[in-house]
Amino acid sequence: SGLHAAHELVNPQVKPLHVVQLDVSPHNILVSYDGHVKMVDFGIAYAAERLTQTGHDMLKGKAPYMSPEQTEGKLVDRRSDIFSLGTVLFETVCMRRLFKEDSQAATIKRVSEVDVPNPRSIRSDIPAELERIMLKALSKKPNDRYDTAGEFADDLEAVMAANEKRINPRK
Repeated sequence: SGLHAAHELVNPQVKPLHVVQLDVSPHNILVSYDGHVKMVDFGIAYAAERLTQTGHDMLKGKAPYMSPEQTEGKLVDRRSDIFSLGTVLFETVCMRRLFKEDSQAATIKRVSEVDVPNPRSIRSDIPAELERIMLKALSKKPNDRYDTAGEFADDLEAVMAANEKRINPRK
């Protein structure tokens, strides 16, 4: 939800800023003592008005959590962050790294190939709907991913509720 809020930011003239975090990773997701989750470190984030493209010669972010388009230096949008958050979700649920290799070059190659195993082949107790959500977030093509982090959050909350898991620290 916090990522969705950042993506939805507008300027004083109510024009969308098209913020992309570019560094969604476990290092930048904090959980408070009362259960609230915070997305932090927007230090390399950009807004479309300020920067239109990541340079081909400079990668920004942590390689194991980049999207395929980010590793290739292509134009990114909010769906790049959704891929990165999908990577974090996969690792959290499956309890293993998804793309991390021995070298950054090998990691980037692995991310660009998007060879994602079915989560239920790793943990058979994962609900089928959660697997579907993870694989959608981790689609190689941005158009096949969630359009917004809000839609991603809604689907995750629905799975949590269906499995009788607490989904909101305020409730």
